[in-house]
Amino acid sequence: MRRCARIGCKTEATYSPKVCIPAMDVSIDLHQPIEVITGLEVCGAHFGEIKLEDFLTENFRGIIIRLVGESKAPPDFARAFITRIRLDGKEYAAFERNRVQNKPAQMPPPPQEEISNPFDILHYPAFGSLTEEEKE
Repeated sequence: MRRCARIGCKTEATYSPKVCIPAMDVSIDLHQPIEVITGLEVCGAHFGEIKLEDFLTENFRGIIIRLVGESKAPPDFARAFITRIRLDGKEYAAFERNRVQNKPAQMPPPPQEEISNPFDILHYPAFGSLTEEEKE
């Protein structure tokens, strides 16, 4: 059983948030948003506590911008939204297979300061960090 990532919750996790970022000045009907499965696993009761701004960090935005590159339609973070996908669904199974094959970078140790966010996994930079060169 996968436990909910909410600190103190012993309920089985059933969902993972997926961050969707539409293209600037383009209707979602005409252009599929960028989709990022977060890997955070939560129960249905705690899914509503997840906040989009917890994912839209400077590092996350920088990576999305680098991935999009010089496209005609840059990402519109102001219109970004979260949907949920089931952990027992095909989409999450494909995500997990890909994650195992690509072996993500090692996570840093947990922070020593008091954690204010109840989703402990959000305190780890899931997408690495920008180099000093990339920040400029």
